[in-house]
Amino acid sequence: MNCFFNKYSIIILVFLLDIFRMYFFQNQIIPTLLLIVLGAILCVIYTIDSKYILRKFDFELFIYMLFSIILYKLLGQGSLAIAVFVFWFIFNTACAVITSYNRQKMFFKSEHIIEDELNHIQNTVDIVSVENKLRNELEAIYRKDIEALRSKYEKSKNNKKKYEKLIQSINEEKDEQLLKASQALQALSKENETLRDINFVLVEENQELQNTLADLRNSYDSTIKKIENQKIKDDKETQILKNEKIRDAFKNGLNSAQSEICIISPWVGHRVIKNYAKEFQSLARKGVRVKLIYGIGVDKQVVDVNDSNYNRLVKSRNAVKYLKSFYTKEKKANLISTEERHTHAKLFIVDDNWYLLGSMNLLSFDYSDSDDKREELAEKIYNSKKIQLYKKEYFSF
Repeated sequence: MNCFFNKYSIIILVFLLDIFRMYFFQNQIIPTLLLIVLGAILCVIYTIDSKYILRKFDFELFIYMLFSIILYKLLGQGSLAIAVFVFWFIFNTACAVITSYNRQKMFFKSEHIIEDELNHIQNTVDIVSVENKLRNELEAIYRKDIEALRSKYEKSKNNKKKYEKLIQSINEEKDEQLLKASQALQALSKENETLRDINFVLVEENQELQNTLADLRNSYDSTIKKIENQKIKDDKETQILKNEKIRDAFKNGLNSAQSEICIISPWVGHRVIKNYAKEFQSLARKGVRVKLIYGIGVDKQVVDVNDSNYNRLVKSRNAVKYLKSFYTKEKKANLISTEERHTHAKLFIVDDNWYLLGSMNLLSFDYSDSDDKREELAEKIYNSKKIQLYKKEYFSF
């Protein structure tokens, strides 16, 4: 049969005919019946001609039938495919059942025929005489071969006796060698015990030497570390910074802080806080606490709106609100504390590591104004004891 005429090509053709019917005949009854008859004829031709389907029940066809029904339930289209597949499935199942029944019937008939033939042979032929005759003929044909095999068998028996004697002598020699090896192994075991005792003593002595060496190494490392720490402390205890280097040290301190920074700045400028926005946002994300003292002129009894210090105080308050907004956005407003104080001091503390003390207003001046080239001076000091004193004196809030 043509390779293009098979089960899958018929299934595809049925779906195409269904689509053709829907778009060109709008579900009219007569074209639909004609197409169903055409599909049924193709299915009958294929089922009768196909040896595969006649052997057993076709599960694939059953699956395609279910698929067409599901498609009809989902889309409301495909009734032609359902009709053809249902007819095909019923016809296919009937063919398979009939074929199976015929084969079983033929099988039982063949069994009876064979049984009758066997009974006939047993009744008409003397099986014993035939068997004796065949045995005599076979002996006459293969007598020479049987005699040759018997002679080989006798020779093999003699060779077997020789091999048994040889194996016995080998086993006796092997037992003697095993005895000697066992004696040598016992001697080696005694020597090994002696060496084990000596090794145990050497291990203990080596452990004592290792402990002594470790103590010496620890003492040496401790001494070297103290010397290096002292050297580092001497090298970085105090650094004198000027101008932009003060700004750079302040920025590095904001970036390196891990737990807390403390700042005293008489004024706070919105522009400077904006320039350090990334640093303060990073502090808020890391959860670094900020304590800020500002507000020169805040304790005046009579407020003069024309006073420059008062105007700067108002601007400072607005800048501090902007600074606090970084922590509010991160929902960590409790980590920033401020206090207004009539002070002209300038101080910046990073954790318990180091601090800046000098003339520069760190939160209101950062050399970003190209016209302002004032000279500023500060010291970068590594002294944890002084840091604790400053925190106790100024930052207890």
